[in-house]
Amino acid sequence: MLEKKEILFPFSQIKAGNGGIASAIELAIALTKLNYNVSIIIYSYKFWDPMVPIRLIEKLSKSNIKIVKSPGFKTYLTAKNKSNAAFSSIDNGSFLSNQKFKSSLKKCISKCFYRANRKNFLSLSTYDIIYFSEPLFGIELNCIRKNSNAVLIQNHAGSPEDVEKNGLNNNYLPIHSNPALSLYVNFCLSFDHILFQASDQALDCKRQHILLEKKVKTLLPTCNENDVNAAQLLENPFDKDKKNIINVGSIQPRKDQLSSILAFEKISEISNVQLHFVGDYSINKEYYQMLKRIIKSKGLESNIFFHGHRDDYLLFMNNADVLIQTSHSEGVSRVLREAMFMKLPIVSFAISGTTGILKKDYEAILVEDRNITKLGVELESIIFNKEKHEFISSNAFKKYMINHSSKVYSHNLSLLFKDILKRKDVYQ
Repeated sequence: MLEKKEILFPFSQIKAGNGGIASAIELAIALTKLNYNVSIIIYSYKFWDPMVPIRLIEKLSKSNIKIVKSPGFKTYLTAKNKSNAAFSSIDNGSFLSNQKFKSSLKKCISKCFYRANRKNFLSLSTYDIIYFSEPLFGIELNCIRKNSNAVLIQNHAGSPEDVEKNGLNNNYLPIHSNPALSLYVNFCLSFDHILFQASDQALDCKRQHILLEKKVKTLLPTCNENDVNAAQLLENPFDKDKKNIINVGSIQPRKDQLSSILAFEKISEISNVQLHFVGDYSINKEYYQMLKRIIKSKGLESNIFFHGHRDDYLLFMNNADVLIQTSHSEGVSRVLREAMFMKLPIVSFAISGTTGILKKDYEAILVEDRNITKLGVELESIIFNKEKHEFISSNAFKKYMINHSSKVYSHNLSLLFKDILKRKDVYQ
């Protein structure tokens, strides 16, 4: 019998259902079903233990995933690398950023974290693959590279343009970088593979540099089909006499719930239509309060509702008439796959990632980014045109079953990781 391969997933401040982290957790669980040994190390940017939802710990444990908490993991890597870089466990925006105070803590940090986390450092040499859903600083990645023979894979959530603009700074520059290349290209070249969830975003990355051609891989994501099916058995939370539009996602400018509101306003004279937001509104309270003021100024309080974060958000989706997504940047949004599987028609801005999995006017209604007038027209059309509603939702479901079903995902994941491990010696 072949020896099981060891795979490590480092996470910080892990939360269930949090974008790229959630997709990485899905991948980790799928790998255990493919007979891989999977471990998760959960570290924090703070001095204290990271908070992890109990339900998530139970879910991971049931999947036989080993979980290690290590609040000083990044600090340990920095110290081990013998760098003078600032310790990442200290917040730049807090009183701890005072240089004099930092200096006085430096020895204490090294003693507390460096020694306490030696076991985590030493264990790195036992892994065949280390999969990052979040980027580490170049100095930390260099430490792992020097002390491990693992294949290093970086999950790429979002378009290259968005990651370069909002996800990277000079801390992520590799130790042995090429000054003639951009920060983004240097970052990508520091890994053995960059894993995308959308083909259009993967192609965009390949075009950045010839050496990225062989590094870039694409794995179309799935969703938890059992959870989607279970939602069909629960009671409808909506008024059955209304047509319900739903927007799922944390309330923040990048998700641009304002565009959903402005598009809804154009059909608000139709008395039996409501707009529902399901997502955490504590992330950006100022933006949330601004949305509330705009809703009040337009007299739409009785037609637009905020439900906050809901673990049972699939219940809301399953009983809605249409999903609207007005984000300006996404990887491959989880709710899109869930909507495809449950035959909930999608109206969205035509952004990178979304256009990579959904065909315009065939599997979804895709509108030019920020075209509010067109968005309103399409919303009304998909809600009241039964033939169009059925056409779009049925085609999206067929697309899901061909490209995203759990069986297809598991098969593609198996082939991908077998190929990566087979070629492991080439990377070293």
